Amino acid sequence: MRAFVVMLLLVAPLSASAAKKKPKQPQNVIDMIPELQPQKPRGEDGQPLPPPEPDPPPENAPYKGCVDARGIAVLWREAPQIADLAQALFDKRSRPTIEYNPARFKFMSEMTRTFFFAHECAHHALGHLYGGVQGVDKEQQADCWAVLTMKEAGTLGDEGLQQIQQELGTIARSDPNHSAGLRRAANLKWCMTEPIPKAPEKFR
Repeated sequence: MRAFVVMLLLVAPLSASAAKKKPKQPQNVIDMIPELQPQKPRGEDGQPLPPPEPDPPPENAPYKGCVDARGIAVLWREAPQIADLAQALFDKRSRPTIEYNPARFKFMSEMTRTFFFAHECAHHALGHLYGGVQGVDKEQQADCWAVLTMKEAGTLGDEGLQQIQQELGTIARSDPNHSAGLRRAANLKWCMTEPIPKAPEKFR
């Protein structure tokens, strides 16, 4: 009997200690979305900082009205040092940003230039940057979003689509995330029969 009482006395403190170590419950919806956690800037005390107010988009933004999946205006920045045409990213203050190399756009038509800018905007608008690894499927989705939003805005018709397809076939590179230019060009026609892609529900 004495041994049983001793065991109870030993187990009770352990149970109380385990109860104290229960993980904290999420405080808000944002804390429940794992993909959003790496993007939270933190202060010197390690606590998350509130999202900064984005700078107003410049008047000379190459693709106006671009907002990310959370409704935050996307910033545009000339970046002559990048090897690519353009790239969607978060800047050091966690603001949605698109960097572009103006020299790489000199020899393409205005229609195709707009398509590439819309493509990068799509990565922000569809929340792709919160999903970690990119891939061919997301690049295809961004292509479709670009041509369909251009069509909806009344800036893209059949002739414009053919122009984009022709230039895309010769300009676009092929890599693990992008289909070959000719395949991407052919897929644009298929895009025109589909609805505009939407960001996941968690952003709405």
